[in-house]
Amino acid sequence: MWDVQRLPAFPVAGQDWNLSGLKDAFDAKGSTIDWGNDRYLMLVPRVDNSNDVNSLINDVNRTGSKYNVSLALFESNGTLVKVVSKWGKIAGIGEKGFMYEEEGQYGTFFSVAAVPATAIIRYKPTLAVITKMSEIVNSSDLTRSLEKSSGITEGTFFNAKYTKENVWDVQRSPAYPIAGREWTLSGLKSSLDNTGTTIDWGNGRYLMLVAEVDNARSPNSLIDDINNNGTKQNVSLKLYESDGRLVKVVSKWGRIIGRGDKGFMYDVEGRYGTFLSVALVDPSVTIKYTPSLAAVTKLSELVNSSDLTKGLENEKSRAPGFRKMNNDNNAETPSKIIAEATFFNAKYTKENIWDVQRAPAYPIAGREWTLSGLKSSLDNTGKAIDWGNGRYLMLTAEVDNARSPYSLTDDINNNGTKQNVSLKLYESDGRLVKVVSKWGRIIGRGDKGFMYDIEGRYGTFFSVALIDPSATIKYTPSLAAVTKLSELVNSSDLTKGLENEKSRAPGFRKMSDDSKGVATANVSTGTSLLKIKYTKNMAWEVEIPREEPVAGTTLSYSIKGPARSTISFDKAENVDWGKNGDRYIMFVVEEGRGQAELEDDINNNQAVAISANLFERNGTKVEGIYTYGEISAIGDKGFVYNVSSSEFQIRIFFSKMVFKQTDVITNRITIPRVTKLSQL
Repeated sequence: MWDVQRLPAFPVAGQDWNLSGLKDAFDAKGSTIDWGNDRYLMLVPRVDNSNDVNSLINDVNRTGSKYNVSLALFESNGTLVKVVSKWGKIAGIGEKGFMYEEEGQYGTFFSVAAVPATAIIRYKPTLAVITKMSEIVNSSDLTRSLEKSSGITEGTFFNAKYTKENVWDVQRSPAYPIAGREWTLSGLKSSLDNTGTTIDWGNGRYLMLVAEVDNARSPNSLIDDINNNGTKQNVSLKLYESDGRLVKVVSKWGRIIGRGDKGFMYDVEGRYGTFLSVALVDPSVTIKYTPSLAAVTKLSELVNSSDLTKGLENEKSRAPGFRKMNNDNNAETPSKIIAEATFFNAKYTKENIWDVQRAPAYPIAGREWTLSGLKSSLDNTGKAIDWGNGRYLMLTAEVDNARSPYSLTDDINNNGTKQNVSLKLYESDGRLVKVVSKWGRIIGRGDKGFMYDIEGRYGTFFSVALIDPSATIKYTPSLAAVTKLSELVNSSDLTKGLENEKSRAPGFRKMSDDSKGVATANVSTGTSLLKIKYTKNMAWEVEIPREEPVAGTTLSYSIKGPARSTISFDKAENVDWGKNGDRYIMFVVEEGRGQAELEDDINNNQAVAISANLFERNGTKVEGIYTYGEISAIGDKGFVYNVSSSEFQIRIFFSKMVFKQTDVITNRITIPRVTKLSQL
């Protein structure tokens, strides 16, 4: 982010724009920005009720509102420091970045890649001035460049979290590795920071490696051959709390040697050779492996390190703890068992968590339990949980040093400790928002979910499936009250449901009063899209964008008109939603017919096909309205159902929510193309 000289003063779309004389950026009052310790800036859209001429037309939601784009400064842990600029015009969007004018005073250039102050930036903007929100949402040139440059921070190497069982001071033989020859590491001891002090791992702390521009161009820093902008990069090592807050910088820089499938050596500021292992390691082990690279000299050797990355990719889902490495490499350990438990990996959104009425008040194992009168769930202060935009809750096992009578016996580690189960709220990007409950008893464990009492005050039901508040939940708990940690880790009834649903987190399948339209019981217990009732305003024929769906990207669909049905291959007409417009569509799993087949990986039998049927409000089937089609581009808003013949092609977007014909649907893709039944 830079204050720059511009030639010409204002960009022209498609013509060269030259930026030079890079200086530190200012805030809207003309003061240099105080970057503190790892502070960062983010652009934030805000509704502009004043309807200012500089605000942007909201043509994405088409609500008639206008937006300002403000600029805010945050601490490394996500705490707001200040608003740098309440509003700003955006100009010159292109592959190198864009210009943001802070409250009409200071033109600040935001670069896609890290650039030195000596750089001269030249590029051709694709857009001179931004006037509509869609021009930001759909800025493909800028987005592609951001994705490319973010390979530094998005690479597995820079995402891995290392705990004390991953980081060791070791004896080496030989002292320095040779590529292609075996290297032996032994005598593992606790790792040190740059002062020679043993690292304080606290409660759940972890280390991460961070690439940072080295303006001093030290001989030990790495050539940045990814951005190719003449800069060099240091790799620093930082210690974080379990909730992501920075504790300290353990090492400002360090050489990296011995890169291989077991890990690598990082020398803390040239003083202490520290081995960072892909796997959790016991100090009694001897580590032997063959490094593929003796010494790292270029940034690409970390981002594109296939040997190291392969190991990290296998382990990173278990972060901050990785698997145990010992002589058999497949041994199950208590840390692994707990970290991998479905119970502690599930993400719950507001449609999974409810304040309920109970009959009876407390469950009895083996007897039916009825939950009704569903209301919004509460936190430990008695306030409704603020779900924000895409927030979710997760349950976490934590050592209870106070040994409360409500904590669980840790019969997995068998080390005499007890564990609390806390409840935490996270942003959609994984940042911790708050601790909703420090502890809670768990009762009524069964195939539909369980009850968690928030610090002994508010009984909250956690459902395996998304639930409508009008629903009445009836099930037979297999366990009245959880007293041991193993009863969560090995809860076969609950875990089976969670296993079916967790890949769809933060949203789970819709649970309704019936299962009409679902072919088999086995399928219905593990399905999501197949349980939703799609009404008239949830099914639209759309224009398909040219881009292929890619997981993690967002596609926009323009609505062509109402959904058409294809009763036969030579006829297409608008769906008949009934006199009162209250009919609905549901998808059905049928035996494969040699076309549009999916692998049935739930029942592990023959291939199946997906068709759609029209139902009356009372559940009576009207007719099959779609011949067998393919499902693609599953995302946060819904999915595309593709039907084609020699006469026509129809693309219907089935949405999880109601849209109007004038809307543009933006869908963040999670599954580009469906090939297995479990994906639905």
